[in-house]
Amino acid sequence: MTGIVLSGFSVALSCLALGGLSLFLDSSHWGPSAAAGLAGMSSGMLFFLAVLLFPLYETFVGQVLPIEIARRLGVGSVGCALISGGVFGVGHFLNGGGAHGVTTSFAGSVFAFGYVLVRHVGFRASYVTAATAHAMHNAVLMLALLLFPQLR
Repeated sequence: MTGIVLSGFSVALSCLALGGLSLFLDSSHWGPSAAAGLAGMSSGMLFFLAVLLFPLYETFVGQVLPIEIARRLGVGSVGCALISGGVFGVGHFLNGGGAHGVTTSFAGSVFAFGYVLVRHVGFRASYVTAATAHAMHNAVLMLALLLFPQLR
């Protein structure tokens, strides 16, 4: 349940970050669309990748590894989540440009806060929480793009 609630918060925060960017930067300076490489895929394949496969992989690389390494180095929960959000944002920046990097760093921080929030329960619960939030975040964004194609 925590992952689902966090996904709503991450989508709202990503939209606010994108809105904030639009106040300061013309969209021509945002960088390439991260979804441009996915444009030719079928809806089924896109759903499989964006909602099922990518969240599992990206949660491991963007949340589990940085948070667990930082924890072992003695970094506190907030620091772990911020480091994770930065790693997550940089990974997406390399794939999709500045706007994508900034907005996903906010979303990645939300996923990471979910991870550290339930870390006391154990690694698996943390991973499932963060991966669920990420998958639901992507599902909501895909639904928005289907309902409002002009957002592409």
